[in-house]
Amino acid sequence: MIVFAGGGTAGHLMPAIAVAEELVEKGIPSHDIIFYSADRDVDHQIIDQSEFRGEFFTGRGFKRTLTLGSLAWNVMALYELTTGVFRSLTKLKRDRPAVVAIVGGYAAAPTGIASAILRIPRVVIQVDAAPGIVNRIMARGAKVSPVPSLTISLAHSEVTGVPVRRSIAHLDNSPTARIDARKKLDIPPERKLILVLGGSLGAQKINDAVFELREKWKDRSDLAIRHVIGKNRWKNEYTKLALKDKQGLIYQPIEFDDDIVLDYTAADRVVARAGAVTVAELTAVDIPSVLVPLPNSPRNHQRLNAELLASTGRAVLLDDDDCQSDSLIQAIESLDLTKQHAPAKESPSPTSAERVAQLIMQVGHRD
Repeated sequence: MIVFAGGGTAGHLMPAIAVAEELVEKGIPSHDIIFYSADRDVDHQIIDQSEFRGEFFTGRGFKRTLTLGSLAWNVMALYELTTGVFRSLTKLKRDRPAVVAIVGGYAAAPTGIASAILRIPRVVIQVDAAPGIVNRIMARGAKVSPVPSLTISLAHSEVTGVPVRRSIAHLDNSPTARIDARKKLDIPPERKLILVLGGSLGAQKINDAVFELREKWKDRSDLAIRHVIGKNRWKNEYTKLALKDKQGLIYQPIEFDDDIVLDYTAADRVVARAGAVTVAELTAVDIPSVLVPLPNSPRNHQRLNAELLASTGRAVLLDDDDCQSDSLIQAIESLDLTKQHAPAKESPSPTSAERVAQLIMQVGHRD
């Protein structure tokens, strides 16, 4: 049995799913893999759509401000952490895993603490350019900590790259696959398709800029925009914004996309936040992109992620404060689709998930 602990966002869960899929490829039955994750909609959706089981924990991170509201919040956070540890102890004793793989986020803390109490070997999977407090603490007693690059300081680290799903690592970007993807999305093959991704929860600054861009480009018959608005930002009236005029812009607003592989296959350019998973996927599929880092991301890790990809020439970095329709247009048009990009330095290898899976199996003595 192998337990993956953590979650709260797609950025925490998708690399873990990628590694879990590789473990199945290596012969571990899917019913021997279980996720201890956050009790949030995104966690339920991702795990329910996978082949793996899930256990879901309520919880929250601690606030670091000295206000009455923060004090009340932190009291609840401590209570939920404590109850989560006791619940994790019960479930770990039941499941008896050979390894607990920590994937980050506050949801990883209870199971990480419980695994330390029960002396279950830990593997800490780090995907962002700046490790969070949970991973930093859990790595101290870990057997190994897979990290994206040599620039990341974490106890017991080993460079593996960021795990991406097999379907993305081995994306079919042939002309035939591209045409088929365009047909499924109802987008003519001759148009340039801009895919906008605000993350699983949505990014209002990007969304607002794209809404304005839609008006300024409404006469562009050479372009199409597929705009993933995000569950937290979605409003039903956004469906009325769709444009299908053959003589002008094609604009497709959607709440959430369950088939990102189809989108990547069809897309010419991407506008997105700079979470580690998004950056790893964009590197793997090699689509020129505009990255708008989340300004308040912990330890500014999204900016570090974006700078790494931008340094290779595969992306343009646009600050959140500067993300207006005009600056977004300029950034998109600055991407030269005909240019041959240099290989990314320290970029995620298509075998990153396989390498992390191999480390987990070695720790669990199943290699």
